[in-house]
Amino acid sequence: MTSASPASADTPSTPAAMTTLLPSFRATLRAFTASPATAFQHIRSTTAAPLSAAKQLFVLDSSFNPPTKAHFRIALSAFNDSTATTTNTTAGSAAAAAAAEKRLLLLLATNNADKAPKPAPFDDRLAMMTLLSSEVSALSSTCTSPTTPAAVDVALTKHARFLDKASALRSEYTGAHEFVFLTGFDTLVRIFDPRYYPEAEHRLDGLSAFFERGVVWCMFREGEGYGGRREQEAWLDGLRGGKLEGVGGRREWAGRVRFIENDAGEVVSSTKVREAVKGGNGEVLEALLTKSVREYVLERGLYLDDGGGGAGFDH
Repeated sequence: MTSASPASADTPSTPAAMTTLLPSFRATLRAFTASPATAFQHIRSTTAAPLSAAKQLFVLDSSFNPPTKAHFRIALSAFNDSTATTTNTTAGSAAAAAAAEKRLLLLLATNNADKAPKPAPFDDRLAMMTLLSSEVSALSSTCTSPTTPAAVDVALTKHARFLDKASALRSEYTGAHEFVFLTGFDTLVRIFDPRYYPEAEHRLDGLSAFFERGVVWCMFREGEGYGGRREQEAWLDGLRGGKLEGVGGRREWAGRVRFIENDAGEVVSSTKVREAVKGGNGEVLEALLTKSVREYVLERGLYLDDGGGGAGFDH
């Protein structure tokens, strides 16, 4: 069973305002952690529209430790729509209607399959995600329809695997006909890694349910051991060619995966951010973080040591 809190359309957009919400975030996290029956918790939204209003849900699942400009760019890809800039009344109305049915979810997993909850506490991460949601909503609205605020949600889940997250989201966003998961290449590979499915004898057959309404938009990620664009496209060609059939993979799943461009070129990792904070390199931080998130990190003293600063909720 999952649980969702009411949406809030008055999402704070300044670091100072966010600090006033930290006690509320901590209380929510404690209740969420203590409830074995609750696997999903909606936190805040940039719109008052119900979750069921979304017809197409874009999901950006990450540790957000902290949210970077890479998160910002991939989040904006959900709202890129060239028809929205037209001055034609009919086309503009159609774009506005499409925007109203589209929704973005920033999702934080408290049980990550590979990462421990350090260094930044979860309440600080929720605060930074909320700031990011405001920035994404503000900019994406100018790209789609100035009269239709882009809907961006912030939520928690206890599920570590995308297969389980998708199942929970179908129960919450009941009107959605498509779930688009925005990932980097490293995450794409993990989705198809048999070692994460021990209950299925390390087979991928269970992903059939994921791909019924789920698709993956994967941003090319060069460097950090992932190879270049050619290697990443070759990986998808291998899936299409049947390389995972021996463990239950299906060739047609390759058609549910789409690569999207990394316009920035370089890898913007959270590790680089933490190193820049420790080194006091403001110029690098400006290049890696959006304005409100950067101000929040500095104001809260996050990432100055392994404890992450602050005195928040870690688990």
